[in-house]
Amino acid sequence: RAEILTVGAEILAGDILDTNARDIALAFKGLGIAVSRRVTVGDHVEEIAVAVREAVARADVVVVTGGLGPTPDDMTRDGIAKAFGVGCRLREELLPEMRAIFATFGHATMPETNLTQATLPEGAHPLPNPVGTAPGFRMEPGGSVLFSVPGIPREMRAMLEESILPWLRANRPVTALHTRMLKTIGIGE
Repeated sequence: RAEILTVGAEILAGDILDTNARDIALAFKGLGIAVSRRVTVGDHVEEIAVAVREAVARADVVVVTGGLGPTPDDMTRDGIAKAFGVGCRLREELLPEMRAIFATFGHATMPETNLTQATLPEGAHPLPNPVGTAPGFRMEPGGSVLFSVPGIPREMRAMLEESILPWLRANRPVTALHTRMLKTIGIGE
């Protein structure tokens, strides 16, 4: 069973549509992983921590999207760290890749504010972000696995395809679900 946790006040306010949850659910369906719950919380450490603890207690796989950027309201990494009772630390090994991405964007240096993107919860395994600056991460609390990825849809999709799905195929093999759609006409529900 899987749960999807989306973080962002802009989603709760209706300012943007949560396409990430749909894309993750469809990809998981193809792997045979049933999504049992989708939750959206605001950009608050405590709300994120509570939602993560609850999701990990119920599900085998949890995917958290959003809140990994460099702005003060990007609180996901802190919320996840709080949920697991660990601190966060700067992962120096992630900085060369991040600086290289800024160079491809035409920036001579990476802004200091982006150092927060390389700050991960203790025990987290970094996930590369092939199209953006914020790395994601994987944690394995108990028997569950939690993936945290940026909320920007193209970044989330790239990380889903290149990191999450391959890891799940290798480490959580399940039987694929098959569906058949029957289209009818003139018959009520």
